[in-house]
Amino acid sequence: MADSRAAAEDALDLLDIAYEELPAVVYADEALGENAPLLYLEWGTNVVAAYDVGDPRDEIEGVIAGAAHVVERRLRIQRVAVNPLEPRGLVAQWDTGAETLTVWMSTQVTHHVRDSLAVALGLRADQVRVVARDVGGGFGCKDHLYADEVLACLAAMRTGRPVKWIEDRREHFHATFHARDAWHRARLALDPDGRFLAIHSDIVGNCGAHASTKGTGPFRISAAMLPGPYVFERAGATITAAVISTTPTGALRGFGMQEAAWVRERLVDEAARKLGVDPVELRLRNMLGPQDLPYQTRTFQTYDSGDYPEALRRVSAGVASRARPSAGRVRQGVGVAHIPGGMKGLGEGGTIVAPAAVGNAVAAAVPEIAEWLVETPLSPARMWDLIHRAGLHRR
Repeated sequence: MADSRAAAEDALDLLDIAYEELPAVVYADEALGENAPLLYLEWGTNVVAAYDVGDPRDEIEGVIAGAAHVVERRLRIQRVAVNPLEPRGLVAQWDTGAETLTVWMSTQVTHHVRDSLAVALGLRADQVRVVARDVGGGFGCKDHLYADEVLACLAAMRTGRPVKWIEDRREHFHATFHARDAWHRARLALDPDGRFLAIHSDIVGNCGAHASTKGTGPFRISAAMLPGPYVFERAGATITAAVISTTPTGALRGFGMQEAAWVRERLVDEAARKLGVDPVELRLRNMLGPQDLPYQTRTFQTYDSGDYPEALRRVSAGVASRARPSAGRVRQGVGVAHIPGGMKGLGEGGTIVAPAAVGNAVAAAVPEIAEWLVETPLSPARMWDLIHRAGLHRR
């Protein structure tokens, strides 16, 4: 600790720390090798989790073995560094008399931070108040509580003084969780007429030096979303998550779905090329129609409504009308992909504010509700007081 960042950095330069360099492994697939360096010797392995999602593996293998056509690809989902406009930062203040900790913090998850800080610091949840004002962007990397943030709060408690810690961009690249980083060995099985029979992916995911609060969640969601908007007899994935000598991976946007879409649609394009059929037609041949909905996929995801074929037809027609022919050495193509999606509420805030047709009472209450939503601790009594004052309990 110091009175300024410059003084703290100068003090850091006075330290002479000797590090013992150990063997490292930086790719998840290499971490599974027999002779790979172990990150945690007591484990005897670098595997932190291994499990299946969807139909039983033997049933999937049986369908693939009997298929007329099988497309297989090994695909890499690259590691990315999540980079919001502003890095992480906080100011922590400990009130010795009240024995309460207030933290003004750049975070996306005030309530998660409150609960986790209480556990880490041996406090009750009602002793911790977390305030998030201008977050400065997040995209998922501020969806966690980090060890350096806990230490800043501990320093405030130990010294009785407010403590400010602001991450610089270099620290952000090193310490703030990265995202994605997975290998997919993916297979798509089809019958002689080009009907989809089965899809499966062996996913090897990189958790980094330790699992984040999201655990294997990104890889799990990729597995769950692998079938997409298509009909399969069998579908699933096998997930193997490894720890390696890199920054941990965590959340990035709506993690997992985009990775699954890219793997699945790449297989469909390769199948269309192999069968010599139009990639849009192949998708339409296998796509769920509005008459099939609601529908539960083989990985237990429920689609409630939509007309996926019509959406694809409209997009395809629009793209075709704007397509330009290839000329000379310049080749121009059209890529096609389809991801089922939708919108959902943001929890209590969306539920409270949405029916905003009750006059001036809403205008008076909404700013208070907005402030209440980004600060902790929560007070259910205050919530209902705001609802009744605004008249939002009436339809």
